[in-house]
Amino acid sequence: QRFQSQSSRRRLANLGFSLGRVQHVIPRTGPPALPSPGPAKPKSGAELPQRDLVLVGCVKTKRDVGALAKDLYTSDYFVKMRTYAEATGLPWFILSAEHGLISPDEWLEPYERYLPETSRDYRRAWGQKVAAQLEHAVGSLDGLFVDVHAGAAYIDSVEDALQQRGAQVIDQLKGLSLGGGC
Repeated sequence: QRFQSQSSRRRLANLGFSLGRVQHVIPRTGPPALPSPGPAKPKSGAELPQRDLVLVGCVKTKRDVGALAKDLYTSDYFVKMRTYAEATGLPWFILSAEHGLISPDEWLEPYERYLPETSRDYRRAWGQKVAAQLEHAVGSLDGLFVDVHAGAAYIDSVEDALQQRGAQVIDQLKGLSLGGGC
């Protein structure tokens, strides 16, 4: 079997080893709203809501070799979402159809999974997994405003699970065609 660092990391984590993941401390009030540099902007005249953290969806276009998650996805659309997330100054994570919630600095091997092509049961379990991973990474989600930039399948799959834990989901791109999922 081919060695893959992400598989090894997952196995070690399942055995209870700490892999150096930093627990983020989430301030309860976000910085002033920043305009979105991505292709889709909020309705004209609309102010961006308070945000505590940002989630961006993965895309199909990836490097052929492993890389930090923030560098693995290579489409122009992902670069714009990453730029937006980094510009907010807030903690941000990537929604991976394969792995769930991914820290931008986590090492990933390329993979092929497209969330809209998975079963409803997979998407439901994936959403619960993402919410649990986020709670583990940042602490209680109660009262957090989570700004999600992803396709409808990703948001639909994770929104209920986040809301069950007290988070409010902000979907500035609702109703817009995004394409390029992973």
